[in-house]
Amino acid sequence: MGRFFGLVYGFAVYALLLAAFTYAIFFITGVLVPKDIDGGVLMPPFSAAAVNIGLFSILVIQYAAMTRDKFKLRLTKIVPRAIERSTFVLAFTLGLTLLLWQWRPMPGTVWLVSNEAGRIIIYGIAVTGWAVMLISTFLINHFRLFGVQQVTYHFLGRQMAKRIFTTPGPYQFCRHPMLLGFVVALWAAPHMTYGRLLFAAAAALAIPICIYFEERERARSIGAIYKKYQRKVPMLFPRPARRWSAEADLEAAG
Repeated sequence: MGRFFGLVYGFAVYALLLAAFTYAIFFITGVLVPKDIDGGVLMPPFSAAAVNIGLFSILVIQYAAMTRDKFKLRLTKIVPRAIERSTFVLAFTLGLTLLLWQWRPMPGTVWLVSNEAGRIIIYGIAVTGWAVMLISTFLINHFRLFGVQQVTYHFLGRQMAKRIFTTPGPYQFCRHPMLLGFVVALWAAPHMTYGRLLFAAAAALAIPICIYFEERERARSIGAIYKKYQRKVPMLFPRPARRWSAEADLEAAG
């Protein structure tokens, strides 16, 4: 029964994440949702900015804390190891939901592209960013990343193979193509309001902080090859001349 409830828990958390992130995309782009990034109760600009920055800070602090190996070890003393990743995903989903729910609009136009061809191009760039973000998750095992594989294997009584560090596709050009896609999607806006600008700027500041804490743990657990990866490949913005493959490096080393 414990394995069955773990399976249900893992899949339920995954469904919540998909729902929250899908809503987030529409929230940011301003389509198909009752409240988007520029909707809601108006507040004085500085008060709205303070609330929004506080919401982002909660999400960043939570993420940075939960990526630490010490935190994960403590968490597995409270919940079974099989649902540790799902619990991390649940906490992140709740933090994201709080951000979207309590976000305060900041109307006012920073820039507006009225030319139809220009708008189509910008929307195309945004869609490409979201697509890069999604595809990147599948290149490094989407279902393991979000805890589904762990609960499935636990339910079946199977042992998961140890994760091997690889650099598929875009990971050879930048270490975090998922986050690069997210940044591109945020800034590709034909109508940039002050609220969306704050969202994009806060994310641009938060992402390096989250990467720092995440990569510190990865370098500790994976070892020298990940440190080499950090030296060889840019964090976010790819430079073709800096391409590097972990698989090729290991093969060359014999």
